[in-house]
Amino acid sequence: MKAFGKFLLLLAVVLGITFFAWKLLETSLFNDEDELAPPVSGVVVPAQTTQSDPPPIQKQEDLYQSTSSDEPAPSVASGSSFTCQASVAIIGKLYDLKNAGKSQEEANDFISNDNSIPDEQVGSFIEFANTLWNSPSDKIVPKTQFLNNFQQQCQSIEKGQ
Repeated sequence: MKAFGKFLLLLAVVLGITFFAWKLLETSLFNDEDELAPPVSGVVVPAQTTQSDPPPIQKQEDLYQSTSSDEPAPSVASGSSFTCQASVAIIGKLYDLKNAGKSQEEANDFISNDNSIPDEQVGSFIEFANTLWNSPSDKIVPKTQFLNNFQQQCQSIEKGQ
């Protein structure tokens, strides 16, 4: 009977050590209940930093030297017909659609059907609209602040060209 009592005591000690070892491993390796991931926002507010100079613009002749096909490269001036002011107006309309409670599909239809937007820019505006609609309302920068920041950055890029 003494041997059975010693066996039970030894079993209790081994179970106690195993229990504490498991709790120690669990808290050190698998401790994810206290650490919550911060929510991710779809709209990124641009930081107020100084911009570095844009890369130098190549001459028209340089563009042709790097192409391997016989077709000429697209003209550099073709993208410059769409001004910053036109972009600001369209972004302002998208903000107005969002504030009026319109759906994302209606905003995409507006972008697709607006003849003032060049075809090569439609995808960029649709991507912006998707980001705007998928962002929580409290994370969206106010319209006037965003438009002012955008216009300043856009005009600095235009002046560099």
